[in-house]
Amino acid sequence: MSLEALDPERCWDLLCAREARSDFVYAVLTTGIFCRPGCPSRRPRREHVLFLADAAAALAAGFRPCRRCAPQGGEAPSWLGEACRLLESEPELDLDAVARRCGVGRSTLHRSFLRHLGLAPGAWRRAAAARRLGAALGAERTVTDAIERAGYRQPSTAYGAGRARLGAGPRALRDGGGGLLLTWARAASSLGAVVVAWTDEGLCLLEFLEDGETPEGRIRARWPAARLLPAGPEDAARIAAVVAALEEPRTAAELPLAVRGTAFQERVWAALRTLRPGERVSYGELARRLGAPRAVRAVARACGENPVAVLVPCHRVVGSDGALRGYRWGLERKRALLEREAADGDEAPAPVGRKRRRARAGAS
Repeated sequence: MSLEALDPERCWDLLCAREARSDFVYAVLTTGIFCRPGCPSRRPRREHVLFLADAAAALAAGFRPCRRCAPQGGEAPSWLGEACRLLESEPELDLDAVARRCGVGRSTLHRSFLRHLGLAPGAWRRAAAARRLGAALGAERTVTDAIERAGYRQPSTAYGAGRARLGAGPRALRDGGGGLLLTWARAASSLGAVVVAWTDEGLCLLEFLEDGETPEGRIRARWPAARLLPAGPEDAARIAAVVAALEEPRTAAELPLAVRGTAFQERVWAALRTLRPGERVSYGELARRLGAPRAVRAVARACGENPVAVLVPCHRVVGSDGALRGYRWGLERKRALLEREAADGDEAPAPVGRKRRRARAGAS
């Protein structure tokens, strides 16, 4: 099942039927474990389930593989799941100790994490802790209890991790964004209406709106309890700069962003911002540039979860054959953006994969 075709309702039906041959995995937010749909374990509650394209995407998101159904298959060494478990459950172990417990050297541990997960072991441990914190905040009665359940020794560390990885402090996250003040505006562009929202740190949301959709509704989907402040006349220059970046992406790098995600997502988004207007890259090549050549689907998923259209230019990522693949805001917008960038400068470069094939053909 391709990433674009991942239908949560169909996936849930297959999970309930324990369809062992399905080509996706599911993660359980309350346990931090991911499984195959045919796993014999007790079926989780629907609201606790997250569907992912494959084991690489689940591992990159900080989940550990189930021991009963072994969802990794042959994608990663057998000891990698144990390494993930040790990093998550025994924070007092240093990386040398984790490597010894897994029967490998530290350099092998480091290389395998980068290759299969797209993260160094230390970054994976921090991302997993932040993910546990996010889950615990929804389950525990108090923020203090959630911090303890997530395994943080110091509240200050948890608050720093919450802001760095989850976009807000633990209390604000537990309250659905309570305490956050987001200024927002609806704006018109040649590609359709957009909603833009920002904090004191920078822009945190820029998305195209569908017909009949309200800006407040789109924002509430991410931050249900945040305080929303409609933009005033004093914000006109900021809004105009955002619209200008949509029309002329070469100015996008000048706008400050305050987007937060997992460590892997942030690496993908940072790499996207290095692409020049008109440049195209395949998902596979982007994964290779990140040092995670097997994390193609995880890269595609990070592109799909990009919260700021155009400013983080996920529209510049195409299939290995140059064809346009999925785009959260519609393929027509993706095509229009690429055509506009090509018209504004030199002819858009072909995807790297195609260039290499042509080079090999010329050398033969």
